Amino acid sequence: MKEIRKNKSEVIRIQLKEYEGHKLIDLRVWYEDKETGEYKPTKKGISFNRNFALNVTNAITEVLSDD
Repeated sequence: MKEIRKNKSEVIRIQLKEYEGHKLIDLRVWYEDKETGEYKPTKKGISFNRNFALNVTNAITEVLSDD
């Protein structure tokens, strides 16, 4: 799992998951529960397969190179 801080109370977690026998990459926003201090997932996120992940990575690289 990789984690990127989004702001003071949220992080984006990127992790490998399995659903119905398919390996997926899950990219999701997690928030810190103020009562327990634990991070909990939000509905803000996306899961996709490896091929789609490669397409997203290539698209991000292209957009950054246009800058």
